[in-house]
Amino acid sequence: MLSIDKARQVILNNVKETPAVTVDLMSAAGACLAKDIYSPLPIPLFDNSAMDGYAVRAADLRGASQKKSIRLKIIEEIPAGHIPRQRIKRGEAALIMTGAMFPAGADTVVVVEATKREGKWVQVFCETGKGENIRKKGEVIRRGERLLKACTLIRPPEAALLATVNKKMVSVYRRPRVALISTGSEVVPLGRRLGPGQIVDSNRYGVMLQLKACGADVIDLGLVRDDREAIKRKLIKGIRRADVVITIGGVSVGQWDFVKEAVAGLGRIIFWKVKMKPGGPLTFGKIRDKLYFGLPGNPVSTLVVFEQMVRPALLKMSGRRDYLKPVFTAVLERDYHGQAGKVRLERIFLRYKNGKYFARPMRSLGSGDMRSLTAANGLMIVPANISRLRKGQLVSAQFIGI
Repeated sequence: MLSIDKARQVILNNVKETPAVTVDLMSAAGACLAKDIYSPLPIPLFDNSAMDGYAVRAADLRGASQKKSIRLKIIEEIPAGHIPRQRIKRGEAALIMTGAMFPAGADTVVVVEATKREGKWVQVFCETGKGENIRKKGEVIRRGERLLKACTLIRPPEAALLATVNKKMVSVYRRPRVALISTGSEVVPLGRRLGPGQIVDSNRYGVMLQLKACGADVIDLGLVRDDREAIKRKLIKGIRRADVVITIGGVSVGQWDFVKEAVAGLGRIIFWKVKMKPGGPLTFGKIRDKLYFGLPGNPVSTLVVFEQMVRPALLKMSGRRDYLKPVFTAVLERDYHGQAGKVRLERIFLRYKNGKYFARPMRSLGSGDMRSLTAANGLMIVPANISRLRKGQLVSAQFIGI
């Protein structure tokens, strides 16, 4: 039985990045760049005004003050998107809007708040230094400069930056394709009337949202009953269409748990069981060159195992470098008692106050108590050799959720 850290490392060692694909910018949202991006343009594209005001010669404003204004002739108005037609000479000014192209001859912008217009003339009530309120061509980004590194996640700021330099198409790692299979003869689809001994296929919906939060494309292969041949057919269907196959349930030691047997027949089991609670009966393997995860059937175990083991693998596959969730210290707000022997991932509610995180353990009824997980926003990581923790102690914690 592997430790949680060893199991995670074994998984990550078997992960390869998905192939690169070229897609339009909107389709790249949430994906990672497959190669460095270099700017084809300088930003700004041209000298432009950083403020609404008047383009002038700084030398013409010497001595200007509230008591002694300087009077300049307005020779042109330059809205954004227009090309200046006039050169600014001594004693002249051009009304200019923010972002508008800067006219020749001028060397500064005096803000409109420091002026008063009188027909074709403007009074200026302050001096302005040469070069003030001008955005120079290429001062933000030089042409040919590296804009973003490979493996950068495309968030809204990155998308806007790429659009700024007119990058319509980008090369990104393809989103992982994940086939999801629920197992169990007792499990029925959501919305169907339940018969004796039957339960709703609830785990699927939690895992689906977790997969979407990881940026994966989900191939929903539905339910399969506890039947060797039916399970084998579903697995074959999954590996033909996906990069990763995930099954829910059927990986324990019960008489009707056939999933591990089917996986071993088609590929190989790399490990089964991890020294963690909840989620010990995790199975990991490979079928041909595709990754396989067998998640336990208890609802809390399913979601916690995904957070700890599947999520990092999918993020690494997508090109992410920050695939592990940060672990930080928090102050325990209540005494804790648990059974030593395995690393425990206890449900907690985290709050931040006076520069510290505080962790309050959630009362639960075990791995089937989903309500306790909905009340939690984090996990407390309790080492295998610890059975008691006292209020006020520092503990290791991390946030969960999408």
